[in-house]
Formats: sequence, structure tokens, C-alpha cells
Amino acid sequence: MLYEWIVLFEALNRKPPAGRRDPLADPLSRPEWQGLGWFNRLVAAAGRGRGPKRPAKEPATPSTRPACAAAGAKGAA
Repeated sequence: MLYEWIVLFEALNRKPPAGRRDPLADPLSRPEWQGLGWFNRLVAAAGRGRGPKRPAKEPATPSTRPACAAAGAKGAA
């Protein structure tokens, strides 16, 4: 019984090898990418778009008459 406890203790305290990582972990959270935070802020600032504001589009008003009725009235008058 003591042998099983020793094996369990060693398995729980063993460090994972350097090559094995969580396959679902975000690769950009690794330490070698932490120095590029300034680049992320630069891209975010450039993407905000500080150009002139466009005027709001007027909402489209639907016609009360169908298009074929309007065309016939123009030709008749």
C-alpha cells in the first residue's frame, strides 16, 4: 500500500515537461508574448478611427403606392 502512495505523490508533484502544454491554452498568454502589449494598444488606437464623423443616413420612407401604379400615372398625365 505504501508503494501506491509514493507513486501517487510523485505523479502529483512531478513538473510537466517543457514541451507539453495545455492544447487549449491561449498561445499569446505565454511569457514570450507579454512584451508586445504596446503593439496591441497601438493597433487598437489605430482601429478606433479618429476621422470625421459621417452624417446619419435618413431612414427610407416606403412608398404608399406600388411602383407599377406610379409608373402608369406618370404616363397617363
